[in-house]
Amino acid sequence: MPFRLFLLLASCGHRPPTTAELKAPPSLPAPQSRIFARTAGTPSDPAVARLVGEVRWDVALAGAAGGLGVEASVGISTYQPWEIREAAWRAGYPVPVRQVRAWTTPKGGPPPAELLAWLETVDETTDVGLVRARSPESDAWVALAAKPRVSLPPFPREGRVGTELRFPAQPGFRVVWSDPVGGLGEATLDAERVIGLHTMGCWLLDVRDDQGIAARFPVWAGMAPPDVRLYELPGLPSDPLARAEALLAEFRATSDRPGWTADPTLDLIAARGLTEPTAQLASTLTKLGYDAEKTGSWTCDAPSLEECLDEVLWRPESRRVVLAPQRLTGLAYEAHDGGVRLFGLVAPE
Repeated sequence: MPFRLFLLLASCGHRPPTTAELKAPPSLPAPQSRIFARTAGTPSDPAVARLVGEVRWDVALAGAAGGLGVEASVGISTYQPWEIREAAWRAGYPVPVRQVRAWTTPKGGPPPAELLAWLETVDETTDVGLVRARSPESDAWVALAAKPRVSLPPFPREGRVGTELRFPAQPGFRVVWSDPVGGLGEATLDAERVIGLHTMGCWLLDVRDDQGIAARFPVWAGMAPPDVRLYELPGLPSDPLARAEALLAEFRATSDRPGWTADPTLDLIAARGLTEPTAQLASTLTKLGYDAEKTGSWTCDAPSLEECLDEVLWRPESRRVVLAPQRLTGLAYEAHDGGVRLFGLVAPE
């Protein structure tokens, strides 16, 4: 190992892996869990264990990193935001991932200097999932990092209909949730709160404070979490608006919701929603014969169409609109320098 690399390792309190440890096949944590929980642990891969030192290495977060590393090595994953979200949830990690880093080295080679420098920036308030994954030609060092600020008990990834989720008192925080049929709930956590999963399907739960989302995770009632890669479905249209419509229709179908009926007039009103405040659309809806009070809307703005839709589908307030019983829909799309913007409406027939 070069002397410069050894000094960097020593300076941040990490021990350099031995040649034998680097040559040995990596040992990866499980990429799938039955519960959501933060769990501090020690890597089973000696090469990684020597690097993490005093860093808080999280078992579930590392499971997500390992799953991504393996998929990336065979060309399935490219570390897209929705892939990272899904990997974290599969592994049972409930806190939003804030950083993603990946480096490639020769098979059995030492950790890259960039990784060692990154580890020096990690403080005691950060959860880290660091793994080493191997392909036939190289090693991938994958690191995920998150900043937890709320303490939660373990929650199941799936449970029976009627399962109760108990949130302990966390003054300053609140829980927001959407149910599988378009319902929305919110409660402060100044005292213990119990949420009963009384409907089969996916329940999406957020724990928030004034800083934003502290935890977000889905719990499936009466069924196993499906392994659906929504944005990789074959035969999706290349036109962005048609692609968005197809993805939303597939999402409703896999959520066991009835299909939508496209409404050209709602499309025109949705186009206005791209530039006008949503509150101003109510009078237009009423004038054209729609029930404005029962018409829901959602919007998103992101670097890509997939990121935009993912933001909508996995945020309780907009998810409830997408899953609501209303059957008429209007959709508008706009590309801009920073990415894309979508605006959607759903109204009763």
